[in-house]
Amino acid sequence: MGRTQLRKRKIRIHHGKETSKQIDRKQNEGEIVAIVVIVVVVVVKVVVTVVLVLVVVEVEVVVVGVVVVVVVVVVVVVVVAVVVVVVVVVVVVIVVGGGGVAAAAVLLTNKKMD
Repeated sequence: MGRTQLRKRKIRIHHGKETSKQIDRKQNEGEIVAIVVIVVVVVVKVVVTVVLVLVVVEVEVVVVGVVVVVVVVVVVVVVVAVVVVVVVVVVVVIVVGGGGVAAAAVLLTNKKMD
């Protein structure tokens, strides 16, 4: 059952109407945005908790506090880099659109829905 559905979906992407392609692309964009938002929220939560813990530690030990500041800076830089990479990937996917990327995304979404 699942396979036939996927086949139909593939055929529609390759041959089918422009509207179905546009719909697929919108769905993909929405899912990508949702994923990015989730990632950002999780990262922010982690950073906030780390900062809070480190502030408490900093109050107790000044030397550790300096180390902590360095760690926080490193973490922030890494997080920013990751977010930038994710955004670039998303933009590329949206711009490139159609083709294999959309087909793969649709296949993934279909599997999820089943």
